[in-house]
Amino acid sequence: MKSAIKTTVYATLLFAFFMSIFFSLITLSLFKGIIKGILAGIFFGIFIGIFMYFQNKKFKRLGLEITNGKEIIYNGPANHFTKFEAAGGWLFLTKDELIFQSHKYNLRPHQTIIKLSDIKELKKKLIAKLIRKGLEIETIDGREEVFVVNNLDEWIRVIEDVKI
Repeated sequence: MKSAIKTTVYATLLFAFFMSIFFSLITLSLFKGIIKGILAGIFFGIFIGIFMYFQNKKFKRLGLEITNGKEIIYNGPANHFTKFEAAGGWLFLTKDELIFQSHKYNLRPHQTIIKLSDIKELKKKLIAKLIRKGLEIETIDGREEVFVVNNLDEWIRVIEDVKI
């Protein structure tokens, strides 16, 4: 729950900052721009918070179905970077696999399954040169998958523990 609140607050502040700049340039008034930006940020933050709440409930409920009944060791919200988009969804860790299930609101909803035995290396990756939440997974066949996750260090630790 703390993670969802933290993400909502960050989204609110970041959106408010950029929208304040945008509205200040559009209205040619710094004061009006800041007020509109703050209001836009608050509404955006509320929307993101509600969206995350319902996604959290949905994926917790569907977890066993998505993992085909396998015990879920660790899970959480994630973005999966593909060639075309950063798809939002949920990442599940079982004793054998890492399973990403995108939500249906992506341009290309998909599921990605990585067998733990196929993982060659786990690395931290900087996303867009400033977000320190990237989990890069290199498989033994040379494939690279990148996810943005909360609690990156914990994800790496748990995956490494389960792989042993």
